[in-house]
Amino acid sequence: MTVVAHSHDLDAAPDWFTRATAVEPELGSVDVDGARISYRVWGKPGGNPLILVHGGAANSRWWDHVAPLLSDGRRVAALDLSGHGHSDHRSSYSRRRWAEEVMAVAGVVGPRPIVIGHSLGGFVALETAGRYGSELAGTVVVDSPARTVRPVFDAERERRMRRKLRVYESEGAIVARFRPDPEDTPLPQYLRNYLGSRSIRETAGGFTWQFDPTISMAGGMIIDEVIPPSCPLALIRGERGMLSAEMSRALADETGPDIVELAIPDSGHHIMLEQPLALAAALETLSRNWSICRPTNTAE
Repeated sequence: MTVVAHSHDLDAAPDWFTRATAVEPELGSVDVDGARISYRVWGKPGGNPLILVHGGAANSRWWDHVAPLLSDGRRVAALDLSGHGHSDHRSSYSRRRWAEEVMAVAGVVGPRPIVIGHSLGGFVALETAGRYGSELAGTVVVDSPARTVRPVFDAERERRMRRKLRVYESEGAIVARFRPDPEDTPLPQYLRNYLGSRSIRETAGGFTWQFDPTISMAGGMIIDEVIPPSCPLALIRGERGMLSAEMSRALADETGPDIVELAIPDSGHHIMLEQPLALAAALETLSRNWSICRPTNTAE
C-alpha cells in the first residue's frame, strides 16, 4: 500500500517548492536482473536526458522539487535503486549492478543521458561513467566522499546493517522520527514532513522505512576503485559537506584532466535539500554546456 501524504505537508513551503512538487511525473518500472526498478520521469523528449540518483537509504522522491526545475526541453528521470523506495530488494547489492539499473532507465528515457548522483548515488554515477562513459553526455557527483583508504569494517557494524527495521504503530509516529544523515542537517519542518511521508511503507503492525539496511554493505568507495570516465565529469560539494576540498582534488586528479569542481556555499551534505535552487542552477549550467560527450580518457 502506498502511503499518501497529507495536504498540510506544504502549508509553510515556498511557492516555488509547491509548484515544483505539484508537477505530476510519469511513473514506470523496468526489470534488471530479476528486480523491478521503479522510476519517475518529468518533461518531454528534447536534449540530453538527465538521470538523478539518490543517496543511500533515500529514494527518488528526494528529487521531487529539483527535477521539474531541470525539465525544460528534456526528460528528467529519478530512479529508486534496488533496495530503496518502491524498487525490489535483492539478496546482495553492488555499485556495478546499480550502474546497470541506471543504464536500464537510460534505455527508457533516451540516449546519451547525463547521470547525476548524490552521496551513494554519486558513487553509482562514477561507476556508471567508468563502465558506460562513451554512452553518456556527462556525469555529476554531488558530495560523495570518496576516500583514499577504506574504513575499517567490523563485525558489530555488519550486525547493525543486517538488523530489521523498526515498525512504528502510526504514520505520524514514523514521520516524526525522520532525520537525514547527518542528523543535524538544517531542514524546515515542511520538508521533513514531505520527505518523511514519502520514505515509508505500510507493513504488518504499522509502518517502517522503505530501504533495505543491507544496502550499506555495498556503500562507500575509495579513490583507487574509480575507473576514469570517458565523458565530462563535475564534482559538486557542499561548503560543510562530506566531500572536502582535499577529497575533491584527489578524486579529480584520479579521474583525469578538465574535471569541473564546484562548491555550493552555506550547504552541508544534502545540497538538494539545503540549497536546492543553487544546485539546480549549477546542474542546469553544466548540462546545457555538455551538448555532446567526447571521450577524454580513451587510448588513441
